[in-house]
Amino acid sequence: SSSASISSPAFSRGLDSKMRYHLVYLHSQPLIYHGPDGQIYDVEPLNFAGEREKLIQTLKEAGKELVIRAEPATTENLRKVVTLGCRALHYTGHGLPNSLVFEDGKGGCHMLGARDLKGLFGAGGHAGRQRVKFVFVAACHSEAAGRAFVEAGVQHVIAVRLEEKVADQSPTIFMNQFYLALLVGHTIREAFEIGQNAVHGSPDIYAKADSTKFLLLPERGANHDVTIFDDLLPGDIQDLSPPRPPTNLYAVPEGFLGRNYEVHRVMHELIGRNSHRLVTLAGPEGIGKTSAALAAAHYLNQRAFFPDGILYVDLPQARREAAMTATTASSTATPLAILVRALLNGLRAAAMSVSSSSSSSSAAAPSTSKKSPSMGVGY
Repeated sequence: SSSASISSPAFSRGLDSKMRYHLVYLHSQPLIYHGPDGQIYDVEPLNFAGEREKLIQTLKEAGKELVIRAEPATTENLRKVVTLGCRALHYTGHGLPNSLVFEDGKGGCHMLGARDLKGLFGAGGHAGRQRVKFVFVAACHSEAAGRAFVEAGVQHVIAVRLEEKVADQSPTIFMNQFYLALLVGHTIREAFEIGQNAVHGSPDIYAKADSTKFLLLPERGANHDVTIFDDLLPGDIQDLSPPRPPTNLYAVPEGFLGRNYEVHRVMHELIGRNSHRLVTLAGPEGIGKTSAALAAAHYLNQRAFFPDGILYVDLPQARREAAMTATTASSTATPLAILVRALLNGLRAAAMSVSSSSSSSSAAAPSTSKKSPSMGVGY
């Protein structure tokens, strides 16, 4: 997780009750989409965690008192941050010629067309729209979405040409150099040129060709020779992103790829319209049952579906320990009783581990609900 500091409720320079954040970072990574042929396909994964870490490091290097927020790109979150107020909005995800790919809140795609994007963003009057000075649409084919933001009243927008795709690393290279230049006092046009040249100067031959694919909109009638962060005081960045619920989950194996459909199916059984309190994954040993459960649990935890957290229990180990205890205490323990005892003991141990880890972290936030749900993952 990021080492950025967590802010106090006090407003920072340039912020007030009508402007909550300097920069909001919305990231979209749905698991599946329904193709025009009716089939379900995996969505290509993007490395948002790595991109966000690099961005935060860049922002910290600028040494400015910048208030940021990062969360999944849903239409609800987009409208929320516009209503609360942010000076700059950054979207990163997949783009299509006529739409941006948002998350539907349940692991699927929500294709948001340019007209709907303009209506969603532009609702509420001119004064609200004017608070967002700048939008960066870091997605392939995002020109139409960028122009929709312009039509909704945003003065400065960066997007990718309609007919173009860019290499995965190109937006990250551009983004880091662009925001660093903005924060140290360069104008939007100067920062844009710095970002372009950073991509062109990259040793990666695939990224090198992408420097001319970025657009600064609108091309005419706008004065991009302005600064937007020149009023920030020296200091630390303040991260107001929603805190992650506590967890003791292991990392998903690096080779676990191309299984989004299975991961989405697990999620659907847990949080879908006809959700279940217990979901069991069955199959031969070694086909990836544990990895699928871990991937689903991580996705849910990153989006705080279970505010009290997600616990991982190694059932084989817990069952061996429970069996040894049962053998010592009583010779009449049934296999079911041993399994139940193993699960309870494992949950207690996992909960104690998570509680200890959370209490030692200064960034941990208290639960907002006395009965907010939690989830357990057993293997």
